[in-house]
Amino acid sequence: MNPRDLLRLIDSFHICEADWDLYQQLFMNGPARANTLNSLSGPLFAAIHLCLIEITFVRISKLTDGRKTGKNLNLTLDALREENKRGFGMEEKYKEIIESAAVEKIRSYRNKIIAHSDLATAQAPDPSTELGSVIHNNVTMALDYIRAFLYEYCNEVGQSIPPPRPVPNIDEFLAKFNCA
Repeated sequence: MNPRDLLRLIDSFHICEADWDLYQQLFMNGPARANTLNSLSGPLFAAIHLCLIEITFVRISKLTDGRKTGKNLNLTLDALREENKRGFGMEEKYKEIIESAAVEKIRSYRNKIIAHSDLATAQAPDPSTELGSVIHNNVTMALDYIRAFLYEYCNEVGQSIPPPRPVPNIDEFLAKFNCA
């Protein structure tokens, strides 16, 4: 993989990681935070909540998609693995990511809810209950696996790792409105 594509792949990961950090700041800070956000905005933060979860799941799924879809080549971890099969245990490390329960649950959710609107799930009384089977720890674990894979590869080939994307501090933002 050429260095520019590798940096694009890392940037895709960093964007995903930044969205997840933002999600955690907003929604994993206890019921008081959720009540404050909901009282400020009505349905706005409920929509942001779902959007951040779903975009994180889509991005993790895209990073872990196969190298090829139809006639198109994808910029994924599989593409990195395919081009470097013999390097530092790429096959085993890639397989560990793809077969991890965390990634499997996230990909299953993406396929059932987001990408394909699985009929049985859509007909359930509350399709969002499917999200409950994908616990937040799964996202953290999937991101840890992907980060380790990418960063170890970069170290192996001597590619410097760009800094992660900055994430705004939600507490500072809310303090401006006297509601942190």
